Amino acid sequence: MQLDSSSLDVLIERFQEIREFTQNGRREFRNDRKTQDAVLCNLLLIAEASSGISEALESSGSSEDWQESYNRIDKVGHDYFNKDLDLIWEVVENHLSPLEDVIHRLRSRIGS
Repeated sequence: MQLDSSSLDVLIERFQEIREFTQNGRREFRNDRKTQDAVLCNLLLIAEASSGISEALESSGSSEDWQESYNRIDKVGHDYFNKDLDLIWEVVENHLSPLEDVIHRLRSRIGS
């Protein structure tokens, strides 16, 4: 993935959609298959699109500890045959923010 402003904007939109889809809490998430699939799809897109971020961070001298969050998102996004709702929710609750923060910082560095 080329890390330009438009591709980072797309990633930011994926994070925002996940937050929107899960704003009504865990119970609604667990009871709505469409919401589960939408969140999972966005996690997969984030995982795929974020794979090139480590190179950009290393070249910019960043030492942020976001790798664990990326690894969890990547695992959930690519675990095609096991839709573990508890694990997906745990990722949404605990692992989106660190990677999202890095994306926002990269977006700020790149500018318009």
